[in-house]
Amino acid sequence: MKGLEFVPSENFQEDLKLLEEFLGFFEVDFILIPDNPLRKAYASSLLCAKMLSDSLGKCVIATIAGGGKSKECVESLLLGAKYASLQGIACVSGDQGFGLNALEVLDLARDLDFAYKICTPSNATQKAQKGATHLITQPIFTPRVELPPSPLPILSGFMPIFSPQSFQQITKNQELLGFEIPQSYQNSSDLLQSNAKILSNLKDVYLIPLNLKKQMPYFKELLSPHTIAKLPN
Repeated sequence: MKGLEFVPSENFQEDLKLLEEFLGFFEVDFILIPDNPLRKAYASSLLCAKMLSDSLGKCVIATIAGGGKSKECVESLLLGAKYASLQGIACVSGDQGFGLNALEVLDLARDLDFAYKICTPSNATQKAQKGATHLITQPIFTPRVELPPSPLPILSGFMPIFSPQSFQQITKNQELLGFEIPQSYQNSSDLLQSNAKILSNLKDVYLIPLNLKKQMPYFKELLSPHTIAKLPN
């Protein structure tokens, strides 16, 4: 299974063209729209998921974050996702220190029939009991990673970095991101090959572009069969 995270811009037509270009060389099972990543305001994940789903004919998943929201607000978003005929939702706690957590969001969505109810791996057993269908890990930066035992299918988060300058940008948001990048990956002399090695070891992958528009040429090269074929045995 393959997924793609996509953060909308301020221009729907540009986003649509960008995603059509990406899907032209790499097919995914779903596209996930996060909810205001890094505490920055973006267009509604629910609205973006609906518009992109209708235009692309793909499964586009809206993130429902409970952080900072009341029970009534989360219920409204869940009912909106169902009313819009979305195939899935991602249930997360969010960055705020108040509001609903992921388990409470899942509980409210228990009776709503979605093909996908995606969460993070923490409290996996409880989330499975409340109806979660898939889990996505934090970004993986090493070729060999043992995923924890899980009652649900797990997709490995993969945030390929193609430029050393990008590490500085990520470091600025380290506290909000909640993960660290190994020094061995940062010191790589060939980030494209390092990314290809990681990708070749991932069966189910969830791609997390830093900036899909700027990174498109690199993704085209990384995701081509030719790149993987050149890896040493």
